[in-house]
Amino acid sequence: MKGIFVINSLSGGGAEKVFSKLLQLVDSDQTKNYSLEVVVLDRDVEVYQLPSSVSVHYIDSPLGVIGQILKFIRLVQKSKPDFVVSFLFRSNWYNVIAAKLFGYKSIISERGSPNARLTGKFVTWKKALIRSVYRQADAIICVSKGVGDCLVDDYSVNPSKIKTLNNSYDFNDIAKRSLESETVSNHEGYILAIGRLVKLKGFDDLITAYAKSNIQRPLLILGDGDELENLKQHAIELGVQERVAFPGFVSNPYPYMKKAFCFALTSHSEGFPNAMVESMSLGVPIISSMTDGPIDILEPSANVADESFSKAKFGLVFNPRDIEGLQKALKELESNHALYNELAVLSEERAQNYSECKFYSTFKQITKDTVPGIV
Repeated sequence: MKGIFVINSLSGGGAEKVFSKLLQLVDSDQTKNYSLEVVVLDRDVEVYQLPSSVSVHYIDSPLGVIGQILKFIRLVQKSKPDFVVSFLFRSNWYNVIAAKLFGYKSIISERGSPNARLTGKFVTWKKALIRSVYRQADAIICVSKGVGDCLVDDYSVNPSKIKTLNNSYDFNDIAKRSLESETVSNHEGYILAIGRLVKLKGFDDLITAYAKSNIQRPLLILGDGDELENLKQHAIELGVQERVAFPGFVSNPYPYMKKAFCFALTSHSEGFPNAMVESMSLGVPIISSMTDGPIDILEPSANVADESFSKAKFGLVFNPRDIEGLQKALKELESNHALYNELAVLSEERAQNYSECKFYSTFKQITKDTVPGIV
């Protein structure tokens, strides 16, 4: 048997990181009864590495999407896979098209809420395209229950196709690498946020709430992206530029996590936040917006009122874009030492639920349920 794994690129991002880890686990599995190849759509700067034993095909094309689809179809026709696993929408789209042509099993992976893509022009067309692609897949791996519910409720996907597979983590490696001497600032106890510097991540909300809270401990935001200069200017306008730092993308963020006072996630939409769980594994308390992945992880017991926050089972939560609720949560964690200590313990406890062993066991079961004869 043969499987092909497809992704848009191997640049720095959560989906790319999970894809790389999955390929390492698949490659090292001596019990599997299939060979594998990888297809990467774009030749971007590669942050994540794939196993050296795996054959990788790049299908970037000067003709854009049409050229890539044609290259992918020709590659699939030659390789004759029994199944194809794809990550991210463009790869998922190509996967479903080729599956209809050649009859293999298509397993697509959705790493965030599809509704987050419904911005700008042609929203109706975008939603129709997403519905068409996802309804034709044989199985859809969703990073959280909330993402799966969105596909069922808003895109009329058959619930039997939805398979939940949370991200996984090597906690021993995280603990070991957290002790490495990265270029972490000498001071400890800062508020930490990590992610692509794009509007969807809500870092402008975080800076605003931080400024309003008048908390004096520093705020560090790790990551690169188009919004960097806008965020720096926003900090200047609010008079907190001396306390807000932007170290950029960091290949080993774990020393930063280990020294953090808390981790703040302010995304307007979030599938499953890797950096948040990694921080939790190091005993860092969490403040997070109420979006799909964080809801699964932190387990709030009820909705949160506007301009407020709530204590979930494993962290503090507030509504997306609610700057007042966020700044209140920051101030509560700053002043309530008993709560801080409680959440530090609960963070580490909760993180252990997302082990690599559980992740790969679930992935294997999904492929067995979808592809006849696979082991």
